[in-house]
Amino acid sequence: MKKAVLLVFFNRLDNLKKVFEQVRLAQPPRLYLASDGPREKVKNEKEKVEEIRKWVLNHIDWKCDVKTRFLEKNSGGCAYGVSGAVTWFFENEQDGIILEDDCVPSQSFFPYCEELLDKYKDDKKVWHITGYGYYQDPNAQETYYFAKIQHCWGWASWADRWKHFSLDLTNYDEKNIKNFSRHHVVRKFMKRLLRRLRNSNPKETWAWPWSFWIVAHNGYCINPYKNLITNIGVEGEHYGKNDKDSSNSLNKNAFEIDTMVHPKAVCYNTKAIDYIYKYHYGIGLHSFFGWEHNDKTRYQETRFNMFTLPVIKIKKYENRTKFYLFGIRLK
Repeated sequence: MKKAVLLVFFNRLDNLKKVFEQVRLAQPPRLYLASDGPREKVKNEKEKVEEIRKWVLNHIDWKCDVKTRFLEKNSGGCAYGVSGAVTWFFENEQDGIILEDDCVPSQSFFPYCEELLDKYKDDKKVWHITGYGYYQDPNAQETYYFAKIQHCWGWASWADRWKHFSLDLTNYDEKNIKNFSRHHVVRKFMKRLLRRLRNSNPKETWAWPWSFWIVAHNGYCINPYKNLITNIGVEGEHYGKNDKDSSNSLNKNAFEIDTMVHPKAVCYNTKAIDYIYKYHYGIGLHSFFGWEHNDKTRYQETRFNMFTLPVIKIKKYENRTKFYLFGIRLK
């Protein structure tokens, strides 16, 4: 292996061990470790964070250069912690692979990323390489396809693409939204999401701003036809107690790649893109809503699958009904 790996972690040692084991097997020559600082109001978190940092450093048993970004104070959430770590990584590397502590890769993920980083280094249309395959086609002759927005669970990119990233979308040109999809319902959805991202303070996510900047530059994102990443985040601490069944994206099996077969041309797979919008992100091209029911809390809600943040929520408490859009009370 020749490329560097950035490993981002915080307070989930059990999850981290599973990811770290796959990194250890791959033996990257340069390993970047990023850990956000403990939150002041969370009891015993400082001790937990320090314990995890020591564990990682003590278990690096292969020859590699190690760089650390261990913050003393919490940055204010994963939007700042992860994006800050990626920026630091690309200040030191021209390209590389990024893993968070709940994204367990197959071993094929590493050579897959390495080959694609080299192949598309000078093709400035290609911005993002992901190992997570939500849309899977076992009969596809090629190893991967091109999509419009990225998956952030196990990915790779280049410093000259990431330099365009910003959490601040205040001056983002809404005309770029048409690049997301030919479907009006998707464009309408993204426009609403953009307004929420602009108004959120503190920022909730780094991943969606990254998607917006990719689309603004008509960038291409590489997705595999076979899933290479298992997200085990449902076992961690940033999911609610009732969220364990909230996503059909977690704990998918990760596979190995026998032979890399490249597409003949760089062009979007519109079938896959529409599928992802409808089923992964919950937008729906025939129906805007996706329903789930939770008997314990006695409410129905529509979820937009962005770190389980609700877009439309309809709560029913006996004879009272409350409507929310992006967390804002409508009725």
